[in-house]
Amino acid sequence: MDFKNPYIILLAVPGFIALFAANFVSDFPQIRDSQLPFVYFLLSVISLGPPFLFIWCWAKWTGVRIEFSQIIRNGAFLLSTILFSLGVGLSVGILHTTDVISHSLRSAFGRDIIPKYSHDELVREIFSRLSSERFPDGRFTDDPNDSHGILPRKPFDANNRYVRVGIETMSGSYEGPVVAYYSGNDTPQVYLSPACMITKDGRLHVVKGSGVWLRLARANYIEIIDARCSPCATKHEELNGRVGGKHCPYDKMSQKP
Repeated sequence: MDFKNPYIILLAVPGFIALFAANFVSDFPQIRDSQLPFVYFLLSVISLGPPFLFIWCWAKWTGVRIEFSQIIRNGAFLLSTILFSLGVGLSVGILHTTDVISHSLRSAFGRDIIPKYSHDELVREIFSRLSSERFPDGRFTDDPNDSHGILPRKPFDANNRYVRVGIETMSGSYEGPVVAYYSGNDTPQVYLSPACMITKDGRLHVVKGSGVWLRLARANYIEIIDARCSPCATKHEELNGRVGGKHCPYDKMSQKP
C-alpha cells in the first residue's frame, strides 16, 4: 500500500459517514469519548471491507489486474462505498436503538457482560417523576394551574402516585408506591414499599413487611394510580387505624348526576 498517495485520505471518509449516520439514529448514550475511535475503526472496517472484497473477487474472476491506487481514485467506487457506509451507519444505529446488538452479544458472551439501554430509560423517566408536577399526565395541560384540561386538576391535587405492575409469570399484580427504581445498564427493576399483591380475581393481600422488589423484564403492564384511589393505599390506611378510600376523586365524579 502506497501511504504517500494523497488519495488514501479518502478511505477515512466512509467511517466518518457511518459514524454520523449511526449517531443520527442512536445517540450511543453509553459510549464515552475515549471509545469513539474504536467505534470509528470498526465502522470503517465494516464500510470498506465488503466493497474491497467485491473488487478483489471481481478482479480474480475476470483476470483483470487492478492497482490499489486506481481503486481509491475511481469515482464510482468512492460513491458506492459512501452510500454503502451510509447504509451501514443507519443499520448499526437502528440495531443499537432497538437493543438487537446488545441482546445478540449477551446471548454470545453472557448476560452480565454487555449492557443494554435505550428504551429502558423510559421506565427511569416515568418513575423519577411520579411525585412531581411534571409527571406526564394526559388529563391536564403542562400548566400546573390549568383547570381546563381533559379532567379538572383540582380533584387530582395529590402527587403521590401508586403503580400496579402485572407480571407475565403470575396470575395477578403487585401494587404500591415506588421508593426505588433502576433501569440504566440492566433490566428495569422497581421496589414498592409498602406493597400489596392483587390476585386475578381481585382479592388483595398485604405484603407483611417492608415491600417487594420486582424485575420488570416480564411485566405485562404498569398502571399509574392516584394514591387516594389505590386499594393497597386504602388497606394500609385501615391498618393504621384510619378510614381509607373515602377521597378518591373518581368516586366523587361517578356519584355526580
